[in-house]
Amino acid sequence: MQMLASRSWDLLIADLYMIGLDGLELMRRAKAQGALPPTIMVTASPGDAQGALDLGAVAVLPKPFAVGEFERLVESALGS
Repeated sequence: MQMLASRSWDLLIADLYMIGLDGLELMRRAKAQGALPPTIMVTASPGDAQGALDLGAVAVLPKPFAVGEFERLVESALGS
């Protein structure tokens, strides 16, 4: 979290389920600090990802995914 708040980021890519700090909690904390960049949430459980969209994620990427789909979402999130 210190790293996220220490500077401006163009994009956040996080997994919905991570050990210690899940993707939703990461988004909540970043949002509370005013440091939530455009976010792509990666998950093997897309049915559980509505919370990420509610918090402002620009996309949910179901695993497994094709590299081309990942690239397309990153480019879209960055406005390329």
